[in-house]
Amino acid sequence: MMHSLKLPLVETTIAANVRGTNVVIPQLESVKDDLALKPLAVIADSEYDSSSIIEYIVKNLGARPRISRNPRRGAPSTTKLTSSGVPICIAGFKMLSRGIWWDKSKNRKRHKFVCPIKGSKKFAKDHPYCPWFHPRFVEGTGCYRYLRIDVDETIRAEIDYGS
Repeated sequence: MMHSLKLPLVETTIAANVRGTNVVIPQLESVKDDLALKPLAVIADSEYDSSSIIEYIVKNLGARPRISRNPRRGAPSTTKLTSSGVPICIAGFKMLSRGIWWDKSKNRKRHKFVCPIKGSKKFAKDHPYCPWFHPRFVEGTGCYRYLRIDVDETIRAEIDYGS
């Protein structure tokens, strides 16, 4: 009978004002490169429930992430997308792109989409009001969605959160 060995491979003591998420990828690189090990899985607490960390574990290490769900992440997005990845608003309209930019405050690349009624005069001629009377439409701004494009958000499917 073969037994698997479960040992901590890297430990770094850091100041209280430094988040562990800032050092975890270099630690995992050290395991792979300096120790020449290929872990089968990476176990971590909910602090490490981030798309970029999970993507690194799956794509660079070829390991299974075993990470607790971060309750602060909120509910998963229910935004429907077209086959080309464009969000569809609650009223069923394809939203309009308003550009891609680097969000410095969140340290991520994002793509902004806006309400087609508020974003296109031509579209608004045929559809002057939101059929759902969405509160944002009534307030005057219209709906908007931000999609993160610097990481693969679908990578979370690799995690068996119930394990």
